[in-house]
Amino acid sequence: MRGLMELYGLSAADPECAARLPSGVLLDGGSLSHHPAPMLFIEPESGGIVEANRAACAFYGHPFERLCTMFIDDINMLQRDEILARRRAAATGLANRFSMPHRLATGEVREMLVHSHPVMVGERQLLFSVVHDVTECSRMGEALRSREERLELVASSATLGLWDWDVRTGRLSVNPGWVALLGFPAGWTQRGIDDWMERIHHADRNRVLTALNAHLEGRTDRYEAEYRIHDGGDALRWVHDQGRVVRRDAVGVPARVIGLFMDVTARRYAEESRARLFELSLDMLCILDFEGRFHEVNPAWNSTLGWTVSEMLKTSLGGLTHEADATAVAQALDQLAAGERVRGLEVRLRCSDGTWRWLSWSARPEVEQRRIYAVVRDVTHQKRQEVELRRMASMDALTGVSNRATFMETLADMMQRCCHDRAVASVLVMDVDNFKLVNDTWGHAVGDEVLRRLGRAMVPLLRTVDTVGRLGGEEFGVLLPGVGPEAACCVAERLRAAIAAMEVPCDDGRGEALRVTVSVGVASCPPYHSVTEVLRAADKALYRAKASGRDRVVCGPVALLEMSCPESPTIP
Repeated sequence: MRGLMELYGLSAADPECAARLPSGVLLDGGSLSHHPAPMLFIEPESGGIVEANRAACAFYGHPFERLCTMFIDDINMLQRDEILARRRAAATGLANRFSMPHRLATGEVREMLVHSHPVMVGERQLLFSVVHDVTECSRMGEALRSREERLELVASSATLGLWDWDVRTGRLSVNPGWVALLGFPAGWTQRGIDDWMERIHHADRNRVLTALNAHLEGRTDRYEAEYRIHDGGDALRWVHDQGRVVRRDAVGVPARVIGLFMDVTARRYAEESRARLFELSLDMLCILDFEGRFHEVNPAWNSTLGWTVSEMLKTSLGGLTHEADATAVAQALDQLAAGERVRGLEVRLRCSDGTWRWLSWSARPEVEQRRIYAVVRDVTHQKRQEVELRRMASMDALTGVSNRATFMETLADMMQRCCHDRAVASVLVMDVDNFKLVNDTWGHAVGDEVLRRLGRAMVPLLRTVDTVGRLGGEEFGVLLPGVGPEAACCVAERLRAAIAAMEVPCDDGRGEALRVTVSVGVASCPPYHSVTEVLRAADKALYRAKASGRDRVVCGPVALLEMSCPESPTIP
């Protein structure tokens, strides 16, 4: 006969044991905490006592705080090597029942029968030991055998029900806890097995019988099932039921089965509610491990990213993350593994069609389970709005080029890079010639159209790294990173020529088009190394271009290159 914990279904090989035996179970005020039998959780290698119930503290005479800092070697009278060998035997399942002398706080030594089984608490393996004082009974030998079967299945009447089935007669005996759990009359303790089966929900009955028969026939180590049963008031309750054949006749036919069950109605309803919320939530919900692998995702992921649930479960967060956000994701996973929450992490994930969506993550870890629970929202629209707002805030509303503030910030960055990297760069400052005359002659609407077309004419002639900005009124600036004075003058001349060739409709009824020219001043770094210096030099060059006849390019600090074109016939 095997021990108590295997009948609980909590062996080390059972992957479900952590869900049925969370850390702290002896201290949460539950049945084991108040059970009259002393119970201990022990570290297999060190022998440290991790947790103890009240009965253990009372029996050994040590307060809880003291007992949980002791080692089993402190109370066990065997040699340390022998104690370690027995713990290892229990941890590997080679042996689970031991007789050994234990010393109490008073110094008295008692003969103990210890049932010890390995269990998983989260990711941690411990030994769950139920201790019985058999000092007065150690000489009774075989007289104790029939009682040991009961001792190994001790259950609290508050939360566990115990049943004993005589297979030959069909009689089913249940303890008061079983009766209380299901709300049956107090005398309902002796019934036939058929009475029990009739109370099982018809949709679950065949599944229960199949599981029970498989164990009776020896095809499974134990019987286990979770099903609905009608209680004393004919309401339905969910129970988790399990048991083992503890006696067979001479030819191996099961003679007696003992088992226990617990009411799991609250858990089942909570799981069903969670499942409904999981399915219906518009937010993207998921459960991951600390390596970023997906373990559960809800349908919202499919509607947002296009991946099916099965596809999501085959990949990881890192496998879908944009390379620019990979570092942020790795840091967030490290933070969660350290037990810290993550809020408002915004990263891009790849959709099934190859596009990218911005997702905002709020996640919390469960370190013992090594799981991450996350709520994720699609913020792509908001991110695009932010980009558009930043673009609009940096843009001149009339011309569509950079406004003065953005131009000056970009210029400062460019000058800083030039000084740090000893690179070259140039600044162009241009002004529309005789622009006041344009406004006075053709009106401000035409003047605005001139500025708009001038901005549009320059952009195609420049590189993507160059910047065009409106500095105010009819004055524009151009930043040319990596361009020296001579090349800058060539660029300025190309812009000047394109603007001179530009035609602006006047809407005067005669179909005439207005032509304008610009004067351009050029300054470069080196020799200038600050924003003030380079703008002052470019402005001086612009003034020289104006003074020398307009419609030309002048480079500062001296006229390295002066170019001119015939003045416009429309605006002298």
